[in-house]
Amino acid sequence: MLIIKAELKKLIGDYKNYWFNYLFGNITLFILAAGLFWTFAGQNQNHSGSIVVFLFGLFFWYFSGDALGMTSQMIFEELMLGTFEQLLMTTSSIKKIIWSRLFVQFLLRTLFAVVFFTTLISVFGMWPSLGALGSKLFLLLTIFLIGVIGLYGMGFVVAGLALVFKQAGSIVGILSYFVLFFTGTVVEFELLP
Repeated sequence: MLIIKAELKKLIGDYKNYWFNYLFGNITLFILAAGLFWTFAGQNQNHSGSIVVFLFGLFFWYFSGDALGMTSQMIFEELMLGTFEQLLMTTSSIKKIIWSRLFVQFLLRTLFAVVFFTTLISVFGMWPSLGALGSKLFLLLTIFLIGVIGLYGMGFVVAGLALVFKQAGSIVGILSYFVLFFTGTVVEFELLP
């Protein structure tokens, strides 16, 4: 619990110090998401179900970058600062430290996602389509959580590569775009080659 509190304090301090960067990063992401959504919604005006699936895919992609890259980024940062060996020598296990950091990152990312997607859904008037899902919304969220947990597992693989090769950021980029394009978010399954 102390690790979680320390990481939460560290991240909140980071957000306070670099709020301008985080704000414009989210605005840029919102413009990208709104553009994709507007284009997709314009092509599928009569298919509210496919628009909801697109929104869900966008939601999944929003989390995929952190899920895939956060573990390797943490390890790379500790290696660059020369503190990775000190983490290994602490009384807490490295797994516990990494899982605590990922948990805090996931919580804060979820808070940002709620604001981000509530705004996106409100701008495009998607509340009736989401309300029509009813109990299927719980199923979608369950699938989402299982998928994100799987992506965190893939993130540990990338972190292992970061330990060996020191730079694994390009692998995260490839995997993130793979999630964006091949989950039906941008290109429908029927149109894939």
